[in-house]
Amino acid sequence: MATIKEVMELLKTILKDNTLRRENVRKFCEMGWNIPGRFPDLQNQGIKDLIQDLVYELTYYEPNPEWRAEDDSFFDDERLEELIRKFLGRLSRRGIDVGEF
Repeated sequence: MATIKEVMELLKTILKDNTLRRENVRKFCEMGWNIPGRFPDLQNQGIKDLIQDLVYELTYYEPNPEWRAEDDSFFDDERLEELIRKFLGRLSRRGIDVGEF
């Protein structure tokens, strides 16, 4: 069972370390689709929806420019980082301590 802290740490790893970015995005997506309806460390039920919205968006991340050129819905590292920062900002506005990102 994933905690919000584990979710945030994985997203911060994706932001900071692009050497395993594709694998970590895939790991986050798997984690996000399989989270329980409630986090044990939070009472806010909207968090699951926020995470699953991000998971949906991140399924279009493609670091390979040649593959990205095949479909306009794919996006690059810059957009990936923007989406993650926006998500962490949403958590922060809900009163969740996300630390520095």
